Amino acid sequence: MRKPLKKFSFRLEPLLKYRSDREERAVMNQARTQKEYQDRLDVLENINIKLKNAWEAGLERATADECLARSLYIDYLAASRDRQEKAVESTLGELEERRRAVVEARKDKLVLEKLKEKLYLKNMDEHNRWEIKTIDDQCTAINHRSRGGDLWPGSEGITHEN
Repeated sequence: MRKPLKKFSFRLEPLLKYRSDREERAVMNQARTQKEYQDRLDVLENINIKLKNAWEAGLERATADECLARSLYIDYLAASRDRQEKAVESTLGELEERRRAVVEARKDKLVLEKLKEKLYLKNMDEHNRWEIKTIDDQCTAINHRSRGGDLWPGSEGITHEN
């Protein structure tokens, strides 16, 4: 009788763990970049609100110095808005790169997970076949013994000791 199959062991488990960790790092990097992108959008929105308020502020009784100060403030806000728009654009590009990295890491991990599942199912199939064969052999032996026969033809005279 053959020995039962060994417990399933996936030889590439360390590589699968590495790829899982890589995917997790990629997801965390994406989340960090997403937060940075959202923060920069919020700053840009605040600058736009301040710029709008500066434009809408009444200058009816303002002195020349106040008008000049407001004009400089509006110029400063406009320059800040331009810098922030570039930062938002840059972060958006980085966010897209992070998304691609997550997708690639997931694909790499999924390939190994599918391989592991396929090998596991193959192992289980072999184990099931072994169990069925073992049970069939035992049933055949019991059936032959209950009829007073030998286990196999040509084994007359051979004693079976337990």
